[in-house]
Amino acid sequence: MMKMFNKKPIAMLIASTSLLAGAAQAQTETVLALEEVVVTAQKRSESLQDTPIAISAFNSTALENLGVTDVTDLGSSIPSVTMAPFPSSTSTPVIYIRGIGTTDIQTTKDGAVGMYIDGVYVGRANGMASDVADIERIEVLRGPQGTLYGRNTTGGAINFITEKPHEEFALTQTFNAANYDSFGSKTSINVPLTDDLFAKFSYMTSQKDGWIESEGDGVTSDNEPSIGWGDEDKEAANLSVRWHMTDTLTARRIIRMWRSMTVAMKKQI
Repeated sequence: MMKMFNKKPIAMLIASTSLLAGAAQAQTETVLALEEVVVTAQKRSESLQDTPIAISAFNSTALENLGVTDVTDLGSSIPSVTMAPFPSSTSTPVIYIRGIGTTDIQTTKDGAVGMYIDGVYVGRANGMASDVADIERIEVLRGPQGTLYGRNTTGGAINFITEKPHEEFALTQTFNAANYDSFGSKTSINVPLTDDLFAKFSYMTSQKDGWIESEGDGVTSDNEPSIGWGDEDKEAANLSVRWHMTDTLTARRIIRMWRSMTVAMKKQI
């Protein structure tokens, strides 16, 4: 005997499943909505999706979420890019993009990856691994960029765009601490001087003890104070002034100073 099935519960089940699938799809579309990312990789402001370059861009929020404290931390977040501190100077990064880079930091040796701060070329990598402070965006362009950036960009180019002074007063202060008695402080203050003139000052300092300490009664064999190999002491200051001269013309002056001291490992004989 053939057994008859009631089709009504099955139809209700199919209808409920379809409704749930539609609601889930609508929710997924809402969550996956992407915010437009504006870059200046081609010397003009444009959407990242419209830029025909292999580029990775990180704004200040992304840098904070990734836990980036200095430039070398970005190496693990960008494909085809490796970044590491120079063996004898942790404040000097060794950068390779698509296998092209240089390990020579002499003043007479040009690099293969160009670095720019607000459009100004940085001739040497010394000190560029200092803590990331007052950064609006970092753009990493992979592959030769000689057409727009000229020489020394065979491997690629890295753009550091700092935050511009704006119309509202703002004060930001952050502290961080970690092992090896690490301590860091970042201070930033923005002041509108007039309706058309704005200034911003930023200051950063960080210290970290080394992983090996010298033995003896407070001095080394060279009668120098006892220190730990790997000690770091960094300090940087940035002053930026922006003036709206006309509706279409803006002038900006930036003064940067930094100091970086790193004690590298060496063998005592």
